[in-house]
Amino acid sequence: MLFMKEQRPYVLATHKSLDSATVSMIIGKEGMCLCSWRALSENKRDKYYKEAKRLKQLHIQLYPDWPNAKGSAERPRDD
Repeated sequence: MLFMKEQRPYVLATHKSLDSATVSMIIGKEGMCLCSWRALSENKRDKYYKEAKRLKQLHIQLYPDWPNAKGSAERPRDD
C-alpha cells in the first residue's frame, strides 16, 4: 500500500484517464513501468515492509481498542 501510494501520482501524471484498477495493475506488473513493485530488489522492498510494520505498531499504540489491533494474523509476504 505504501509503495502504491507513493507511485500512483507518477503513473497518473503520464496516464491521466486511467481508472484505479488499471493504475494498480501498471504499478504491480514488471515491465509495464519503471516503478514496478516486482522490479524492486528485495532490499528496496524491505524499506516498505519496515515502514508498514512501524505504522502498524503506531496504530496499535494510538488505538489500542481497535478491533483488529490485537491478535490479527500476519499476512504472508507476496514475493
